[in-house]
Amino acid sequence: MLREIQDDELQLLDDDPVRPSISVDEKMSNGKVLVIENDGMVDAVICIMFTNSVPISEKQLIEEAKEIIKEGKESSIAMFYTLWSYKKGSGRAIVFEAQKWLKDNYPDIKRYVTLSPLTEVARRFHLRNGAKELQVNNETQNFEYE
Repeated sequence: MLREIQDDELQLLDDDPVRPSISVDEKMSNGKVLVIENDGMVDAVICIMFTNSVPISEKQLIEEAKEIIKEGKESSIAMFYTLWSYKKGSGRAIVFEAQKWLKDNYPDIKRYVTLSPLTEVARRFHLRNGAKELQVNNETQNFEYE
């Protein structure tokens, strides 16, 4: 079952292997943190920020999220910027479940894009799951899901 993270589960964010430098407050500010849970156990976590462009760095992602909040703008892009799983196959599941959840709850979101680390593991993961490579940057890479 996919759901939003609860306040008493925020310690899960300490396990973030991809973007540990983004604070809990920043992760919770302009976006969503979702979990897949089965039998009372969290199997995977995904962090999403809402933007209107495709950031190519953590700094740019956070700055845009803050600007959207400050100006009260609507967002059109859901940026999947970190995810991790505790159970095999749950990373894949949470990407697709999060996309469905966003379509149901945020109809103004038109694009589902990643801010992925510049690793071959991340590249293979997203391409294998049907994403298109948008661009390779100095420190990151972006993929888009339909």
